[in-house]
Amino acid sequence: MEPETETALIDRQRVPEPVAKAGHVITDRSGTDDDVVRMQGNLGIVSGIALIVGTIIGSGIFISLKGMLEGCGSIGLTLIIWVACGALSTMGALVYAELGSAIPKPTMFAVLSMALGTYTVKPFFPTCDPPPVLVKLVTAVAMCLIAFLNCLSVKVATRVQVVCTVTKLLALVIIALGGLVVLGRGDTENLQEPFAETSTSAASVAIAFYNGLWAFDGWNSLNFVTEELKNPSRNLPLAIMVGIPLTTVCYVLANVGYFAVMSKGEIIASHAVAVRWGDLMLGPMSWLMPVFVIVSTFGAANGVLFVSGRLSYAAGREGHFPKVLGYLNMKKLTPVPAILFTLSIAICLIIPSDLGILIDIFIFSSWLFYGLTTLSLLVLRYTQPHLKRPYKVRNLLICGVI
Repeated sequence: MEPETETALIDRQRVPEPVAKAGHVITDRSGTDDDVVRMQGNLGIVSGIALIVGTIIGSGIFISLKGMLEGCGSIGLTLIIWVACGALSTMGALVYAELGSAIPKPTMFAVLSMALGTYTVKPFFPTCDPPPVLVKLVTAVAMCLIAFLNCLSVKVATRVQVVCTVTKLLALVIIALGGLVVLGRGDTENLQEPFAETSTSAASVAIAFYNGLWAFDGWNSLNFVTEELKNPSRNLPLAIMVGIPLTTVCYVLANVGYFAVMSKGEIIASHAVAVRWGDLMLGPMSWLMPVFVIVSTFGAANGVLFVSGRLSYAAGREGHFPKVLGYLNMKKLTPVPAILFTLSIAICLIIPSDLGILIDIFIFSSWLFYGLTTLSLLVLRYTQPHLKRPYKVRNLLICGVI
């Protein structure tokens, strides 16, 4: 029998012997079927951390500060909210690590891609807003490019993720160092009274908190790809405990960098805080900040598509979605139909909507399902007490996330 071509699609049925000898056979979870084709465990601890950090750090850290500061009213409370959002995200990720389930995320892919398109086009329209049609066209092209990379190879997608993660961490380091330089010169006026004008409105603080959570979204990304993670019972919680606290520290240091350079009034008046910071601090090199934001959103969108494609693939494989979504590319072992399915939904979302509407839709729907998913863990603890759990969190932690 001749080997299948590269474009052939296969499901979880038994495959011909030539495929087995090609090295594409992965043992099924039950351990009883040695001829079941599954995705390979190619992700190590570094790739896992890069996926978490790279998916979390998108456009949020560069644009969310304005909304958070408006809600909190003071620098001190804003920094506390950043830390609280990081702590909640870490607890939520650990809950997901046990549960092994997820929610659909085409909306997040659309949001990040739309932010990418907006920041790509904006420099060509410095005095006005870019045409929405042009933004959406660039967004759609970026979506297709990211989908192509994810269909091409798991290694290509993860390498892109690592490069983008390093780049966006470099951007945050530059912002933090710039702030430290300003503070070192003795310009501490903006930070002398950190809790001045703190808001007493619970609603305003809640809105600020949701702005912070938007910047941390992606904390559950690694849970989507446990099938491809090496030694998931060890590496999944380890990557979470390293990746999310690392992101939180970077966010807090970057915010100190913002506050050291810009007053509260300047931050609230700015639509893109990082770009304005670059104009004030980098002079002729200020073009670096828009580039960093573009790379950051590209990496985050790449990470979201990587994990959400696996979610649709798993749903198709288990019969919750059409079976075709559970097929893999024979040679590359990438879930091509699931990736294209997510791409098509995301493109449909950007056609009638703008960035603000997409963010509102995403924040409401995602945290609703995060809460329901976390609640389901308590239900499973009661209904299936003997279910094998390689990693288990405390009930107090689960209740805290809910």
